[in-house]
Amino acid sequence: MDSLNGCDRLESLDLTENKLTAIDLSGLAGHPNLKTINMIQNMLTDLDFNSLGNIPHLESLYFYNNQLETVNLEPLSKLRRLMNLNIGRNSLKIIDLVPLRHIKTLRTLSCSANKLESIELEPLSGLHSLEKLDFSSNRLRKIDLSPLANCKLMRELKLNHNQLQEIDITPLFHCDNFQLLSIDNDVMLQASAKYASFRPMPKWVQRFLGNIKFVDTLVQESTYEKESVSRKQTFFYINPLDFGGLMYDLVEEINNAFSAGCYVCTAFLSRKLLENLVISILQRKFGKNDSGLYLYKDRRGEYRSKSFSELLTNFWIAFPDEIIKFSPTTNRKKTDKLKADLEKLKNDFNVDVHHLGSFTDRDSLLDIRKNLNNLIKFLNHIEKQIN
Repeated sequence: MDSLNGCDRLESLDLTENKLTAIDLSGLAGHPNLKTINMIQNMLTDLDFNSLGNIPHLESLYFYNNQLETVNLEPLSKLRRLMNLNIGRNSLKIIDLVPLRHIKTLRTLSCSANKLESIELEPLSGLHSLEKLDFSSNRLRKIDLSPLANCKLMRELKLNHNQLQEIDITPLFHCDNFQLLSIDNDVMLQASAKYASFRPMPKWVQRFLGNIKFVDTLVQESTYEKESVSRKQTFFYINPLDFGGLMYDLVEEINNAFSAGCYVCTAFLSRKLLENLVISILQRKFGKNDSGLYLYKDRRGEYRSKSFSELLTNFWIAFPDEIIKFSPTTNRKKTDKLKADLEKLKNDFNVDVHHLGSFTDRDSLLDIRKNLNNLIKFLNHIEKQIN
């Protein structure tokens, strides 16, 4: 790499299709601005990544279609900006993903077309930016997807052309943005029975419906599912796929608070969730120019959210037609009942934080849980109409 001396601003190195059998990467350490290294379609049998750990701005590494038999990813753990790693179509029998657990920026990882017989995904559980994962065309006989339940941005998972017989896809229901699962047609898919009634069923699931077995207790239940069944009591019976990002996290906090017996906290967070949803819908419908529907200026001139009562009042005014169309079977009588129930909920919640102390026991929350869940479903219905 001596020929690159003097190229201090080098950002991309492309050595695609050069029939390289060996390469010394140590010279690249003197190029701190380097972001992309592309060595696709060569004949490399070994790579020493040690020097790459000293290139702080590296974002993409492509070593697809070489002849690598082993690879040590440990030096890459120092790369805090790495987003794309492709080591597919090589001859790798073992890949230790542990060094990747520190790379929180990683978005895509491809280990396709190797000779992997097993892979441990646990190191990926904390990679919240991970979007695409490819282990297709290997020799995998089984795989545990439970670590992916924490990868909320996961969109694609490719496992086709392996030797898999069955997979528990329950963790993928926790990935808010999931869109594509590539799997062979003869693989039996299993999922927790609680997801069988999802409406609408996610599009990525619909193509597999005839091949999914929804069961109450899976043969090999993952750790997070065991904890969910044994400890967690759900306050909101809603489809988590209808919520993304912070909204989903807030729903999880509410359920955790209820399960832990923190009932005042459950009430406070529930009201905050409703306020956020109403404000979000009003913003989408009318834009930030009509912020008077949900914000007001205090004496200091700072914007604050209006009271829960004012938010719902403005909401009813803003969406008169949609209320009638709550569902195909909703008639005028049912609509009036819905509004009456929600009016009661508005009165229950239209108090300051201190007065929410009336929700000090489980029964007081259970009394309003049905109304809360109905309102959440209704707000999701309105939001989908806007989209």
